[in-house]
Amino acid sequence: MNHWKLSSGLLTIAALSTANLAFAAGGAGGFRMGPVSVAPSLGVLIQNDDNVELKADGLETSSMVTVITPAVGFGLFNKTDKYYLTYKADIGRYADSESNDYEDMELALGADMGFTRKARLSLEARYVDGHDGVGTTNLPGVITPSEWHTYGASGTFSYGSVSSRGFVALTAGHEVRRYDTNLSLTDVNNTDTLSYGVHFALRMASRIYLTLDGTATDVDYIHVKSTQDNLSTIVSLGMRWTVSGKTTGFLKVGSQERDFDSALRDDYTGTFWDASVEWTPVRHSKFVLSTGQRATDDSVTDNLVSKYAGLDWIHTWSSKVSTTLGGKVMNSTFEGGQEGGREDDMTQAQARIDYQMRRWLGLGLGVRSTERSSSLAAYDYKQNVVFLSMKATM
Repeated sequence: MNHWKLSSGLLTIAALSTANLAFAAGGAGGFRMGPVSVAPSLGVLIQNDDNVELKADGLETSSMVTVITPAVGFGLFNKTDKYYLTYKADIGRYADSESNDYEDMELALGADMGFTRKARLSLEARYVDGHDGVGTTNLPGVITPSEWHTYGASGTFSYGSVSSRGFVALTAGHEVRRYDTNLSLTDVNNTDTLSYGVHFALRMASRIYLTLDGTATDVDYIHVKSTQDNLSTIVSLGMRWTVSGKTTGFLKVGSQERDFDSALRDDYTGTFWDASVEWTPVRHSKFVLSTGQRATDDSVTDNLVSKYAGLDWIHTWSSKVSTTLGGKVMNSTFEGGQEGGREDDMTQAQARIDYQMRRWLGLGLGVRSTERSSSLAAYDYKQNVVFLSMKATM
């Protein structure tokens, strides 16, 4: 499993995706015909990657990579309800490493329904064809991308509004993941996942809320010899705020427990945190600071404990030109399992410039550099990517 990407747990799995919520709210562009909205788009990414398989020094493979991303969303609106259907594909082609070519797709069907001024129910069903690129997981022996598919459903019932003293949301979701290639290595990671939880917010001042979150994720590994079945629970207390229109953010701190069904695995108890702060000192410039820690599943360890911190600066130079400078650092420790005691440190930096050539056409140019240093030297790597992007919308 991916040791770099931090999952945000239940509220990511069970809640509707950000992109689909934006589309359902009518913010994804496109055009409307009465109550029906249609939003097609096309993205093209061309990049030069000097280490496409994330290999150690001397073993790198470089390639030009082209990724084409067609997408379309359909929405149906009335006064209180929104229904949507979205489709997106990612088609990647490697000029000098054709074995890494891929075709991914995602299909989602959802509804956001209002029963009263404060009570709402959001539902979503999703199917995804995806892949794990070579070097992006800790699964040993993989030399070609591992293709998989997932399907599942999620729902969120919420009660409250922006002006309410209190707000509560109940979430639940179920996801099935099955690998389709490299089965002699990947079938141990086929899972059924059930997630559920509660979010509560209490207004303490006009724009300051105290929050309480509880989430649980029950993962069932279906391989007959697997000992990784586990239940992960997180309870956190936090705050979210907006101050004078210049600072917004949230902070959650709590405890995480991971309990395995098998006595052969090591349970985990540790600190959990998740935070993001946006500071806008002037209208055209914004700083975003984020940090977090959580433990997740992994193929070669019992508990992969990752903590990260990132900082981005987004500056708008004109109505058409903006730049982003950012960096992230991450530390991952492996507790138990065949690689127990391993520790990785990763740094990533990125710079990009975006130009809105037309209302419907945006261009981007940038560079990204990543370096990982591991206590197991075989996992060290450096990667530099230069990219040019284009996105056209209606």
